[in-house]
Amino acid sequence: MEKIDARKLPPEALEHIRRQAFVLRKQGYTWSHIAEVCGVHVGTVLK
Repeated sequence: MEKIDARKLPPEALEHIRRQAFVLRKQGYTWSHIAEVCGVHVGTVLK
């Protein structure tokens, strides 16, 4: 899957990724899996 340059996304898109990552983490998924699902680097979801 191609990674997204999150620095170029509008605030609304970043918020969507944050919410999606939050839900996935609450469900017990790993940071690397969350990054893959969201299409961003694992460092991005750890911020």
